[in-house]
Amino acid sequence: MKKYLLAIFCLIVISLGIYLVYINSQKNNQKDVAYDPIINYELTTDKDNYKEYRYSVTGDTLDNESKLALEKIQQDPASLSYGAKEIDLTNELKDLTPQIDGDYYNSFMVYQIGENQYTFDGTEDQWDHYDYAIYENDNKLFERHFCFPNKRTEFNLSIYNINNQLAFTFDECFLVEGKINEQDFTTDLYYAGEYINEKYGIKNTTKPFAWNNKLGFFTKKDDLAYVYFDGQPIGDSFTGIHTTACCADFGLLPKLYDNGVLVFAAGRNKTDFYIVEIKLD
Repeated sequence: MKKYLLAIFCLIVISLGIYLVYINSQKNNQKDVAYDPIINYELTTDKDNYKEYRYSVTGDTLDNESKLALEKIQQDPASLSYGAKEIDLTNELKDLTPQIDGDYYNSFMVYQIGENQYTFDGTEDQWDHYDYAIYENDNKLFERHFCFPNKRTEFNLSIYNINNQLAFTFDECFLVEGKINEQDFTTDLYYAGEYINEKYGIKNTTKPFAWNNKLGFFTKKDDLAYVYFDGQPIGDSFTGIHTTACCADFGLLPKLYDNGVLVFAAGRNKTDFYIVEIKLD
């Protein structure tokens, strides 16, 4: 009798083991299944030259939701007509000074716009920040303190040719005993002899662009994100606008087409996400 009970017990244990192995294999198989993304969107703001599409995406997206949403929205008859060619939104100039040691930059940089040569001559202080003197040919345009918290790997000084004039964004911070005051840290834009933050009462100005010889850029005012064009905010405000990408971030960056259509990804309150289309004048 004991042998029969032992045999039954062994069969139960073996059966249970086989069942657990089966269940575990099914779970692993489910993890390996790739689910096609499901894209839902609705046109929430519809004006002649301005449209907002609120979207949501589920499934395997590789953090590419905004690009997938744009691809579907572009097929919608309500979408603005995009141009045939995408314009280089940054038009960033080539640094004429060679890099040294791969990722390391010299503090002396030279750029050319037409017949004018622009020189950035930096002097490093004890906290690895720079005082820069900027020259147009032999004439000093100005001298100012720029702050680069990690200048060797995140040299955040972007030089642009906007309407054949020198423009550049830079990180400006205010130091207290050599330490950065995070509340005052901001990115500014210099263009045509003016500091754009100061001119418009804004901060964190990035991604300058031009259309019909008019300046545009992305910025913040009163903690809200805007697009400015020709000196005025266009469209509505957002909690944030996606203007930079790093590492595993595959999100949509602003695009400008050769017919003046600007498109970008934005969000409100970290819960609602939008693709925005604007037809620039």
